[in-house]
Amino acid sequence: MLLIQKNEGGLFMNKFINKIAFAFIIMLIFTACVSKKKFVKSENDRQACMEREINLTEQKNGLNKQIEFLKKQNRLLADDTTGLSARIREYELKMNEFNQMISSNLSEKEKLNLMLKKKNDDLKEREHKINELDSISKKQNALLTDVIGKINGALVNFKKDELTVEMKGGKVYISMADKLLFPSGSSALDERGKTALGMLASVLKEQPGLDILIIGHTDSIPIKTNCFKDNWDLSVSRANNVVRILTETYKISPMQIMAAGKSEYTPVAANETKEGRALNRRIEIVILPRLDELYNLIQKK
Repeated sequence: MLLIQKNEGGLFMNKFINKIAFAFIIMLIFTACVSKKKFVKSENDRQACMEREINLTEQKNGLNKQIEFLKKQNRLLADDTTGLSARIREYELKMNEFNQMISSNLSEKEKLNLMLKKKNDDLKEREHKINELDSISKKQNALLTDVIGKINGALVNFKKDELTVEMKGGKVYISMADKLLFPSGSSALDERGKTALGMLASVLKEQPGLDILIIGHTDSIPIKTNCFKDNWDLSVSRANNVVRILTETYKISPMQIMAAGKSEYTPVAANETKEGRALNRRIEIVILPRLDELYNLIQKK
């Protein structure tokens, strides 16, 4: 009975050992399979790297050949340029020698004739330019004459002590007394002044080719208020307000208008009298043709 139990125990041990051995063998086989896959992948990667290295080496060699070719072409071009420069200098020297030879062979009479011809050509060119300038000047004077006629027609209802219009030196001068435009000591335009400027603007808006300069003037009596530090301040402020109403209310282009103040320093009458001071307190509107066309003609060779 005991013997049978021993045999059964040994049989059990043998089966247990066999199972362990079998599992160990299976593990070895699986490990071997995994290692083989990694090996194959590594080998493929190595082959791919070698092929890529070969391709890059070939590309590098090709680029090196191109670089050498371009360097050779550059040297050839540099040599050609040097040769051409030398030939150009040679031709210039020969041309100068030829001109000197021709000049030395000319008689005095021929030399004088050449000089006279050059002078005549210069005079013709200058005469042509003078004629062009005269034509432009006449056209501008005709334009200003037409404008001054329209301005006189638009402002016919104002008195001479309020407003004058005259043309001098190729410009139109419109002088507006301060009593027409502003209350005493103020730069705010009154209604009658706005009306006068509106009538003037109706003419000027039709003339985009004219420049308009608004200049404020005062008499010599100093002013100092909360609004104005001095006569300079007052003259500039009045000119600016005239510009504002002409551009903002009456839509004259800001590109053709500008403002300035001259304080008391451009009088038209003596400041010692009441009448003289009244004449000096004014807004002067100067209308002049644009000088672009004249300037371009003068600059033209």
